[in-house]
Parts: sequence; C-alpha cells; structure tokens
Amino acid sequence: MKHSQILLIVAVVAIVGSRPSTAQTVVQPTTNAALKYWQAFGALPQLNDNLADKLRQVWNPETYSKPVGANLKRQLETAKYSLTMLHRAASIEQCDWGVNMRDEGAETLLPHLHDARRLSLLAMLRARLRFEAGDTTGAVEDLVATATLGRHITRDGTLIGFLMGYQIETRAYDVLCGWLPQLNSEGMEQLTKSLAELPWQPSLQENLASEEQFLDWAIELVESNRPGSLLRLCRALATSDEQTESLLQVGGRRADFARQLHAIRPLYREANRIVELDPDEFATKHALYTQRLEQHPLAKFCTANLQSLNDVVHKNQARLALMRAAIDVQQLGRDALAEHPDPYGDAPFEYAEHSEGFTLTSAYQSPNGDEVILTVGVSD
Repeated sequence: MKHSQILLIVAVVAIVGSRPSTAQTVVQPTTNAALKYWQAFGALPQLNDNLADKLRQVWNPETYSKPVGANLKRQLETAKYSLTMLHRAASIEQCDWGVNMRDEGAETLLPHLHDARRLSLLAMLRARLRFEAGDTTGAVEDLVATATLGRHITRDGTLIGFLMGYQIETRAYDVLCGWLPQLNSEGMEQLTKSLAELPWQPSLQENLASEEQFLDWAIELVESNRPGSLLRLCRALATSDEQTESLLQVGGRRADFARQLHAIRPLYREANRIVELDPDEFATKHALYTQRLEQHPLAKFCTANLQSLNDVVHKNQARLALMRAAIDVQQLGRDALAEHPDPYGDAPFEYAEHSEGFTLTSAYQSPNGDEVILTVGVSD
C-alpha cells in the first residue's frame, strides 16, 4: 500500500473517531422562554393597515358586543403556529431577552416588543372567539398565556419593556372579565389557581436601576474621544435634528458633556428610591426631585418621566386588586367586596350593575384624571 493511501485511511479514521456517538448526544429542552417567543414572532402573519387597526382594538370592552370580521378570523389560521409557541413559552419559567443597555445604550433596538404586542392581540382575539363558541377552558388558557407573556416582557431590563408588559397583562384581564360570567365554579377555581401561579416579574425599581447602564454607555462613548462620538450620542438621544443641535449646545465641549453626564448619576439613584412610593408621598418627593432635575440641562434628555411611571405602577396595582375582587364577586355576590378593600380608598370598590354583569371602580386618581375601571360581562 502506498504511503499516501495509508495517510488517507488514518485521516478518515481520525475524523470518524472524533465524532461523538449519536447514542451519547442528548438534546436538552429549551429553558429560555424567549427562544420560543422568537419562534412565535417569526411566524406571525403580516397584516394590512386596516386589519392591524382592528386587531389593536380586540381587547377594548367597547368592541365586545360587535362581531369579529371574517378577514380577521382568517388571520388566526395563519397564526396557529405562533399561538402554539406562545403556550410553550408560557410554560417555561426562565426568560432572558438578551438586552444589554450597557453595550448599546440609546441605540438599543427592541424588536421583540412590537411582536409581543401583536402576538398578545392575536391570543386575545382567539380567546374572544373561543368564549363565543363556548370553549371557556381554551379561552382562559389563551389569556393566562398572554398574561404570562406580559410578565416575561417586563424582564427585558428596559422601562419600555416594563410598561409594555404591564399593558399586555392588564388587557388580557380586560378580555377575561368580559366573559367572566360564563365560567362555572370549576372554571373559576382553575382561573384563580392559574393567576396565582403566574411567573414573577421585576419591580419598577429593578428596571429603573438597569436603565443606569444607559448612562454608563453614554459616558464611555463621550470619553472615548472617537471622532463623531459626541454627535452620535446626541442623535441617539434626540428625536429631531433641532433637538440634536440643542443637545450639542447644552452639552458644550466634550469634557463639559462628560462632566454633566457624571453629575446626573445621583438623580438616577434618587429616582429609584421614590418611583414606587404611594401617590401622596411621591408627589412631595417628586417636587423636590424636579427642582434638582432642572439644575442639570442634560437631565431631561437622559431621565425617565417619573410621574408617568408612578402612575402606571399604581394603576396596575389597582387593576390587579379589581381583578381579584371581580372573581369573588362573580362567585359569591356583591357582599364579597367586603373582603377586598380598595387600596386607594377608605371604602370598598365602587360597584355598579349593567345588563350582563357589573363594573368595579377604584378610588385611585390618576394625575391625568383617568379612572381605573374593570367591566365584568359583555354589555351593549
């Protein structure tokens, strides 16, 4: 045998011998829900503007008595795989979206948020149709999976993700309450159990703390002295060319810009301490915070609107309390409200009957005048 042939045989044996045994290869199940969500997002149907507008309203109680159009119904057939992946993702506790504000700062893209909202709306649409067809079990499963998606979205470490997650979860509850009277005692018991087992979500303080990574990114970018880095930062922070120019003027030279950014850091820490305070205490502390904020020209471009964030937190807490109360009232009657004090008032939630159910209203007063109301039953 020629020397070259021997070398070839040895090489082939080495390659084959280096391959792992198929019997030893074990594929581990996915332990990150985000991977399943991405599969769902990738298969979502593309909607024209008209259908997209209609889909955006499926959660709205004012639309519950109106029939769902045939075109919108057909979209559920093309979304079947996405909805299957939604349920699989909802069964997984861990969810890591891989977002890191420290690396990309204000240039961070968050495509999962847009897709998560679309997926949640399709799930709410199917839940509505299942309720109308008498499939209360399937409808509740869709809405619990949607609420779980909302909880998972809040874990992406961004404020916008936190707010989007809140919105998805509370809208799922709006749809659920529309058809709550259809559930029998067994269905109510399963619903209560499912809601109690929803995955954890970070506090607003935790998400606000992670936003400080943005400041680290901005400081590093300015202090890098790379050509164009200052303009790059201003463009990332601004929403128009005029605002970019304003930022450049406010920030001044590179060294001044960096100094101002460092001076903002204590404001992040202060914001974190007060953002979830009770409304009255928050109002007092926020007034002092605003005074300090005005001393830093760059701060308004780099800090969140704390009043809006505080409002969202308390609206959500009120809605969750309303949801728990509504389940008991549906099962036990109006007297059950005595066991559910309004966390924002000295009396029980306000109760009012309508033709197909009832409404509950919290005493919480939003700074913009909005009331927190939960409608149970589909009313005309």
